[in-house]
Amino acid sequence: MTSIAPIPVQVKPFALICSFRVPSTEIDPDFTPSVSVVVGEYETQEQAKNARQNISSPALISAWCYQDFLM
Repeated sequence: MTSIAPIPVQVKPFALICSFRVPSTEIDPDFTPSVSVVVGEYETQEQAKNARQNISSPALISAWCYQDFLM
């Protein structure tokens, strides 16, 4: 029986997280549901900023860069 070595997962220290408005059929117009998603992981903060500049969506509410200091 042969053993298979696990494939190493490359974790990048920066992530771009964006919040988007979600279309709703709610009756209350003051309530705007949203969802936050990780758009991508990057090696540098500059790459994350450039990725944010490429997003052109009217549903985009906010975006932020997360840095993992434990790497």
